[in-house]
Amino acid sequence: MKQVHRHDMCALAPSTGSVHLSVTFGDGQTGTILVVVNGAPVAAGANLGQMLLGTVEQLAGKTAVVRSIVSQTNPSAEHFSVVHDVSASQTRQQFVVTDEFDESDSASVAETITFS
Repeated sequence: MKQVHRHDMCALAPSTGSVHLSVTFGDGQTGTILVVVNGAPVAAGANLGQMLLGTVEQLAGKTAVVRSIVSQTNPSAEHFSVVHDVSASQTRQQFVVTDEFDESDSASVAETITFS
């Protein structure tokens, strides 16, 4: 299984209040997701929608790790993408991981987001 690791920074200021994350799979592929914030599991599943990660104050200086297993369900596409949308009151950042499947029909993606 292909392993893809990526690390991004997310500046939350000047936002206040709740921070949400949504994860979607592109290119006709499907997958499952596990979200861990500062070592504690927050959510897991296939269709999680807008997940509450915490408040801006709680997340400052913390890290979220989003682990996804992407399954090749679209036989006409050898590539995949996992889109991570972070939103707060005045912040919206999108982190996209794209790659191609290797000889396996699945891939493991780990997106680490550090909040500041």
